Amino acid sequence: MADPLGRMMVTATGFHAMASRMRELADDVCEGRLVGMQEGGYSPHYARYCTLAVVEGLSGQETGIGDSWAGSSEHDRALVATSPAEGEAINAVITAQRADWTLS
Repeated sequence: MADPLGRMMVTATGFHAMASRMRELADDVCEGRLVGMQEGGYSPHYARYCTLAVVEGLSGQETGIGDSWAGSSEHDRALVATSPAEGEAINAVITAQRADWTLS
């Protein structure tokens, strides 16, 4: 969700769903054998929740630890996932364009 490189916006819930599906596929096609690997490039603030969600999805076990970013606005998530200068730039764009936005 807070991927500063790709802005893929996948939530911990999304990672959990993908990992659960991979576990189901592994059960169906290769006797449950599955290898997991993590690579970098993601928000250090949000990676812990996504990593836990993947482990839960692969194992079928739930820890009960929630996603502290669930329900937060994309603006709030973007500010946390960026440097202070990037956050200032985001706010400058919001301020400049606010008059042209309409909410439905």
